Amino acid sequence: MNTPNPALGIRPATENGLTRDTQPKLVALLSSVTERAEDTILLETRLVEDLDLDSLAMLEIIVFLEEEFGIEVEDELREAVRDSEGELSTVGALISFVNHRRADAVNG
Repeated sequence: MNTPNPALGIRPATENGLTRDTQPKLVALLSSVTERAEDTILLETRLVEDLDLDSLAMLEIIVFLEEEFGIEVEDELREAVRDSEGELSTVGALISFVNHRRADAVNG
């Protein structure tokens, strides 16, 4: 599993127990889905342009997010991580989305 490494742009999402594990788990998933090395998947890595994620891969990611983190994703994920052109954005945007949904689930 990926360990925090600021030189690679890999760092804990936050220091609390709720979200610090989000980034390594998502990076490991993205590495598995895309068959790319974990150390090449950075916060600024673009989901579509750099990782070539298609709709099937996104479905796999959504199922993982719902099962692993206990959050409901549905279509809001696609909206939450889109850039100004409407394209899926970055790994960092995905991590941020998951952290917000996890916090919402805990806070009611």
